[in-house]
Parts: sequence; C-alpha cells; structure tokens
Amino acid sequence: MSPRQASETSQRFTKAAFLGLMIFGLAMITTLEVEFRGKTPDKLHFQSLSSEILMQTVSAGDLRDHPLESLWFLHIQPPAFDTLRAVIVNMLVRIAPNLDDRGLLRFLDAMIYNVWALLYAAMGAMIFIMLNRSAGGLTGLVGAMLFFFHPAAIFYATLLDATMLSSFAILLFFMILKNPETRKGDVFPLALSLLFLFFTRSLFQWPFVVLCAFSLYLLDVPKRAIRSFFFFTSMVIIAFLTKQYLLFGLATTTSFTGLSISHTVDLRTTYNKNPYLENPGFANATGPSVLYRKRKINGTVNLNHVSFLRYNNELLETARKKLLSDGIWQLFRRTLENIDKYLLPSSNYSRNFIVDSLFWRQAFDRVFSGMRLVMLLLLAAAIRMTLNRRRTLLRHDVAILLPVFYIFLASILLDRGENMRFKFFIEPLFIVFIVSQTQAVIHAFIGAEEPHEK
Repeated sequence: MSPRQASETSQRFTKAAFLGLMIFGLAMITTLEVEFRGKTPDKLHFQSLSSEILMQTVSAGDLRDHPLESLWFLHIQPPAFDTLRAVIVNMLVRIAPNLDDRGLLRFLDAMIYNVWALLYAAMGAMIFIMLNRSAGGLTGLVGAMLFFFHPAAIFYATLLDATMLSSFAILLFFMILKNPETRKGDVFPLALSLLFLFFTRSLFQWPFVVLCAFSLYLLDVPKRAIRSFFFFTSMVIIAFLTKQYLLFGLATTTSFTGLSISHTVDLRTTYNKNPYLENPGFANATGPSVLYRKRKINGTVNLNHVSFLRYNNELLETARKKLLSDGIWQLFRRTLENIDKYLLPSSNYSRNFIVDSLFWRQAFDRVFSGMRLVMLLLLAAAIRMTLNRRRTLLRHDVAILLPVFYIFLASILLDRGENMRFKFFIEPLFIVFIVSQTQAVIHAFIGAEEPHEK
C-alpha cells in the first residue's frame, strides 16, 4: 500500500470511528435518560434543579420577551449559556406560541438535556481524535469508552447548568492546541476556541490570553501567527470588557467577584441575603427587565437585578478586609481544604437519579478521586518524562501543561465548596493523559514503535 493510500485509509477509519462514537454516545445517554426519567418526581429532571433555578441564569421570561436586551445587560455571568437558552426559548415560542410559563420551562430544560447529550457524545469522539493522533485508533477507542462510562460525564450531561458546556469548550481548546496545524501557524481556530471559553466561563479572563500566547511560543509557533492570535483575541475581549465597564463599572462578572471571593474567605453569605433587592431606589419600571425584575418566572431571585452590583461591591470589600486580617496561614489552610474538595469524586456534587444507580460508579469514583488520581497522574507524568527526554518535547509538554495548571489553580483558589464540580472541567484531559501513557508503557514493554503525532 502506498503512503497516499495508507493516509486515505487512515482518514476513512478516523471519520467512521468519530461518527460511530457519536452515535454510541448519543444512544447510551439517551437510553439512560429514557430508563430513569419515569422514576423522577416530575418525570423530567434528574436532579431537582431547573435551569431557571440555577444561580447564574437570567429569567426565561426575559429571554423570551427581550432576548437581545437581556443578553446585552447581563452582568451575572458570561453570555454563552444564556444565549443558548435564549435561542431555545425563542424557537419554542415560534413552535408553540401558547405555552404557559411552566410549559416553557419544561420544554427549555428538556431541550438543554438534548444539547448536553450531543456534547457528551462529541466529547467522547473528541477524546478518540486526540488519542488517535498520538497513540493509535485502539487507544482512542479505549479513552472514548472510559469517558462515556465515567459517572461524572453522565452526571454533568444530566445537570442543567453550564458545567458540561464549559468542559466541552475546554476539551475543544486543548484538542486544537495539540493539533499539528496549530504548531504550523494556523491559529485562527484556537483563537475562536479561546473566545468560546471567555464567553462561557468567568475564570477565563485576559491573563489566560497572555498565558496561551506564551504556550504558542513554547510550541514553536511562528511569531507572526502568535501576534495575530494575541491581537485578535485581545481586541474582542477588550471590546466586551469595555462594554461591561461602561454599563456596570466592572470588567468581569458579578458571580466571579463578590460571591466567589466571599466564599473563598469563608464569609457566610449568599446572594439571597442581598439587602438592596427590595430597596425602592433600585426600582425602575422603564429600565431593562433583566436588570429590574426581582423574581424569575418560577419565583427564584433574579441575581442579575441591578441591586446586586452594589451588593457585589460590598462583598468584595468585606472579603478583602477579611483576607488581610486572616493572614497567609489561614489562606494556606483553606487552599488545602479546597484541594481536598477538588479531589472528591466529581459526581458527588449532588444526587442524580441516573448516576446514583450505576453499578460501576464506585469503581470509577475510587480511581478518579483522591490520592489514587494524584498517583495515577504523577505516574503518567513520570512515564512521559522517562520515555520522552528530548528537549523539544519537554517544551511542548510545558506549553500544554500551563493552561491546564491555570484552570486547576483557578478552580481551587477562586471559589470554595463546589471544587469537585470544577474538576470535571479538565477530567476528560486526565483520561487522555492517563490512557496515552498507559499505551506508551505497553509499547515500550513489547518493543513496538510509538505512533507519531498525526
């Protein structure tokens, strides 16, 4: 077989395997949802949480009545998740204009489950692509199957918050970062994936852009391409942050600042304790509904209400004073406690009708948590350093590790209490790393030639 024929055969296999894994993933998560949905109290939710109840979403009523205005005046979180909800809501209104509020919320949540099912299937297929490039197709299939059966993946595919979207965006970013075409200077897809992260999750602020530019330098990407990457992403981010500052006087989101930092320093406070919510000074009948609606259509507090801007500033100031008074040792103690929470099984975030019934859950959770996970990652790193001693490869490994380390640090330093949920942001990357290095050891023992990055 000629090299060209071999390449064409490999490409056909990759496409067929990707499509097959997408179908398998969709079939698996759909089967689980159909099997367990009838056992839920409302015949829909696998937790007791609607996307309307979740802290950081704006009201579906505002997304229905004023979608563009609501997204423009959004300060509680980046706009990606609510943009998705706005698209779904307005599609539902066109299909069924007579839906009442309760019906609207049920259909909205059902549609989000379908979108998360697609992301779950896509992530398994993406793990196959990443492993197939460096370790071969069989290894890729093993990694994809581990992801599909991972209780945490099933858990967050059936949780109606933005964790699944965030994890998908992160995996997509690293898949593109490791793409050989990126190292050759094709950085536009990577720039788009970084902006996807920025508009999806608050922890991806402007320092991440600088870090990624440095990673591209370590990957030996042409300097002209690095400058283009930095300029394009910076201009978009600066434009958005300028809009936020002009509207709200802040250069990030309120969920990422006041509440998160107050949790970090152990202030026993919540957004439900906002003393300004009922203050007449924060009422404006003619202002944007998304800023002046006190309650969402299911009765929960609208955390995008304008009064939360002042409350957020007070929480920041109180947290700053407590941080200074507590000292370095208290901060160190809290960080260690956050790491302990981070290493808990990711599926322990809350009850889940599907995951709580999986007979393989305990085995997966034991491996992917605590010191077992730490030792697995350290062992994989030792294997990587032992089998790949070339200086160029070491630079490239550091280039990939830096953004991972950024996400890890942000997940333990910038919030407290939900750290095990944040672990799922990079847990698919753990699977890729552990499986690839396991394959490397097997090849070293049998004396086989290592597959090259394709």
